[in-house]
Amino acid sequence: MPLRLRSVWVTMKEIPIYGLNLAGYGSDREGVIAELSAAKEMISRHFGSPLRIDMDIALTDMMPEIIAFFHAHPGEPGGPSFKLAVIGIPGWKKIWYQATKKIQWPKNARFFDEHEKAKAWLISERF
Repeated sequence: MPLRLRSVWVTMKEIPIYGLNLAGYGSDREGVIAELSAAKEMISRHFGSPLRIDMDIALTDMMPEIIAFFHAHPGEPGGPSFKLAVIGIPGWKKIWYQATKKIQWPKNARFFDEHEKAKAWLISERF
């Protein structure tokens, strides 16, 4: 049976947002890798307007593949133009991950508690 991915395109005010859903994977590395592979494929095929990603990682372990995704898409000039809203990491855990797992959060990322606030930020500011 083929793996069914949970990430989907959504729109807000007619602006497309890629909902990268890694929530609830826990320590399921294969599931996370499949979702991230699909996201990388989608990013590589994205043309036109800047890409907006709503990434939910609640109840999922911070794995090397997720950290690599952050580092591969820092929003630097010359790379894919996109904004990243991260959901599911409380403030204390964000600091703990940064200290213990040596995560450098991308400059184009912001952290949110709710998807609606994240989506509003994604469509409101310019790149």
